[in-house]
Amino acid sequence: MRTIEQNQDLSQRLTELVRSLPGVTVVYPTAALPAAVRGHIVSTVTGPQEGDALVLVRLGPVGARVSVNMGVSAHDSASEQCRRVHAAVVAHLSAEGISATDVRVRVSSID
Repeated sequence: MRTIEQNQDLSQRLTELVRSLPGVTVVYPTAALPAAVRGHIVSTVTGPQEGDALVLVRLGPVGARVSVNMGVSAHDSASEQCRRVHAAVVAHLSAEGISATDVRVRVSSID
């Protein structure tokens, strides 16, 4: 059984992974609205944190459910960038010995 800290670490690693991919311009929070509002208030007071985990990860008995909300560059197809992010997340989870049961990638802005 993974601890809350391990889940947060995985979420942070996935956030960093998504940010590093070509064509991704920003990663938005995917947490439920109350948590996102709370995080926004804290960020407003303390400033954004470099290591903030924005990718939502829910680990269950059979694997991980992951949600990514991002902005992408207009220089490449948004659907291609979604496929690239999806593949990278699945590969990262697999490398950590975690099955990806559901990976959702949403584009919220095109720059």
